[in-house]
Amino acid sequence: MMIALSDEMPTQETSHPHAETRINTEPKWEETSHPETPINTEPPVVENGDGEEENESNAEIIAQNRAADLAERRKARDEKLARKLKTLFSPLDSVGSLEEKLTAMLQKLMPVRRFKITIEEIAVESVPVPPVGPDEQGSSSLLKVLSGGEPANVLAENAVRGCQYIYAPAGQAGEYSPLAANPYKGCGHKCSYCYVPQVLKMSRAEFDKGAVPRPDYLANITKDAIKYQQAGKADQQVMLSFTTDPYHLGDTTLTRQVIEVLQAHGMAVCTLTKGGTRALRDLDLFRPKRDAFASTLTSLDDAFSLKWEKTAALPGDRIKALKAFHEAGIFTWVSLEPTLDVQSSLAIVKACHKFVDLFKIGRINYDKMTKTTDWKSYTETIIALCARLKVAHYVKKDLQMWLPAGYENVLRRDQHQ
Repeated sequence: MMIALSDEMPTQETSHPHAETRINTEPKWEETSHPETPINTEPPVVENGDGEEENESNAEIIAQNRAADLAERRKARDEKLARKLKTLFSPLDSVGSLEEKLTAMLQKLMPVRRFKITIEEIAVESVPVPPVGPDEQGSSSLLKVLSGGEPANVLAENAVRGCQYIYAPAGQAGEYSPLAANPYKGCGHKCSYCYVPQVLKMSRAEFDKGAVPRPDYLANITKDAIKYQQAGKADQQVMLSFTTDPYHLGDTTLTRQVIEVLQAHGMAVCTLTKGGTRALRDLDLFRPKRDAFASTLTSLDDAFSLKWEKTAALPGDRIKALKAFHEAGIFTWVSLEPTLDVQSSLAIVKACHKFVDLFKIGRINYDKMTKTTDWKSYTETIIALCARLKVAHYVKKDLQMWLPAGYENVLRRDQHQ
C-alpha cells in the first residue's frame, strides 16, 4: 500500500456568514490499494540436470531486477509528489530568510483545517520551527498545524527552554511582539472576523461566551518569568495577548497580577486590547521607560464597530484610553489590522496620530475582502499619509510586496519612551 496525492477538484466551505466562500485547497491524501505493476517472480522451468542451480540463479536475478524496478518507480513517485508540493508551496521559492520562509508557510497553511503533510514532506531542509506556546494555549496552534503535532526542537533566539506560558509567537503574530502570554481562554468581544476559535479548536459560541482564567496560570507564568530572569533574557517586552483580550468584559484581576509578576522579574509589558477604558484601572502599573499600551482600531464609526465587534469597547472609548496612557507618558500604538475598510483606516491615522506613537498596518485575511480590496493602492496611500504626518509605522508582510524598493520598514522598535 502506498500514499498518493489526490487530484480531486477542490470543494467549497464557509466558516460563518461573514466569511468569504473559500476554495478548500487542502491536498487530499488517500490510501490506495492499487498493487505495484506485477512482476513474474516464478523461475522458468528447465529440463537439464543442473536445473535446481539454474533456477536459483534466475530467481536471484529476477529479485534484483524487481528491487531495481521498485526503486525506480518509487523515485518517480517521489519526484511527482515533490512537484505537486512545490506548486502548493511556491512562496518558499520566492523568499530568502528563515523568518520569511516560515511566515510564507504559516500564511499558506492557516486556512487549511485538516492539514496532514509534515515538515519533512514539504522537503524544507534544516528549517527550525519556532515555539508558539503550550497545549493549554491551544492544542491546534499554528506550530502543531505546521509540524504535524511534533514539539519544536529549536528555540527562537529570544526564548528560554522549558517555558510555555511566556512564548515566542510565530508567523504574523511574531511581527507584533517577540514574546507573548495569554492568561485567559476565550474572549467575549464577539468579533466576527476573529479566527482564533478555529486555531484553538473552540466553538465560536464557547469562545464568544467570555474569557476564563487558564488553570494555575499565575503560578505557571511566575515560574517562566523566573527562568527568563535566570537566563538573562528578562529585558524583553511581553505582550498580552494574542488569543484573548487582557481587558475583556469579565473579571480582569488576573491581568493585573500577571503584569505585576512580569515586572517583578525584570520584564516589560505591552497590552493589546479592544477593552478601551477598562484598561485604565492598571494605568498606575505602566512605566514610561519600559511598558506600552496598544489598541486595535478598525473604524471611528460606532455603528460600523458594532457590526464587526459586537461587544468590544466602542472606538471613542478606545481612543479615550489611548489618550490617557499617552498623557501619562506611556508609549502607545495602534493595530490597523484587520483593515475592514480602507478609508476607515486612513481616517484613524489622521484622527489619532498626535497621541499614538506607532501604527502597525495590516490587512484582513480569510474574508472576501482579502481578494476584492486594492491592497496595492491602500499600501501606497497609507505610507504616503504616514510620511506627510511624520508618523512612525510598520507595514506587515502581507502588504510589503507593494512597498517601494529600499523602504525603511522597521520590525522591532523600542516600544517605550
